[in-house]
Amino acid sequence: MYYEFYIDQFFLEQVITQGLLLLLTSKAVGRDRSFLRLGAGSVIGAGMMTGFLCAGSFWIGAFCSLMTGSLTISGRKWKDIPGSLAGLLFVTVCFGGTLEAAVEMTGIPVAAGSCGAGFFLWKIWKRGQTRRLQREREAEVTVIWEKRLLTVKGIVDTGNSLREPLGRSPVSILEQKSAEKLLTDGWEERRGFYLIPYRSIGRKQGWMRAFRADEMQIKTQEGVFRIKNPILAISGNGLSGDETYQILLHPQHTRQGIQ
Repeated sequence: MYYEFYIDQFFLEQVITQGLLLLLTSKAVGRDRSFLRLGAGSVIGAGMMTGFLCAGSFWIGAFCSLMTGSLTISGRKWKDIPGSLAGLLFVTVCFGGTLEAAVEMTGIPVAAGSCGAGFFLWKIWKRGQTRRLQREREAEVTVIWEKRLLTVKGIVDTGNSLREPLGRSPVSILEQKSAEKLLTDGWEERRGFYLIPYRSIGRKQGWMRAFRADEMQIKTQEGVFRIKNPILAISGNGLSGDETYQILLHPQHTRQGIQ
């Protein structure tokens, strides 16, 4: 039995496939490389794979291709080669299974299947990254006001740039339902309040009432932060669609505290 083998087509497929593998692996192991470097590594690896395959040495070609990919990702740091190689092997296995499924189920060419598999794995990686970053930003927050304690779930809102207009102190946002559990009747007259200007989609400008708590304790993956006399604005709207979070923390509130 004979098979027709087109060297140019095989080489192009290898360039595309290895380029996608190197890109995914560099992201997975946290070593971002330029597209020029990744492209050069994929061309060299594809050339080795094609050359050794034509010489009848497939496994030597596969080994050289993997080592070229590892060096492309690791650079001059030899100690990083084992980690890069392990990451490349893992991504290759996942990629191979996804590619085989795509080709078998749809009958599309290998090159198109490689792009589809790469896009699929990329989306999975991005989703995992988003979830990881969200977990890193999550916090358990305890607000202390007149010896009353309120513990809520919060998240560091990198887009929160609210500040008290006069003193320019950072302002975190607490939902109204939670604020009502903490504050007692007549708190505005007894302790006073702030008016915090804000802008949102569909509203040019608005104002939120805010109060100064006695203390706020923020527990994150980095440790426990204690903020003295933080200013908390009260939002009449929900802070998350599924009501997961009851407070949006100002980024500075997790940097200025004492661990």
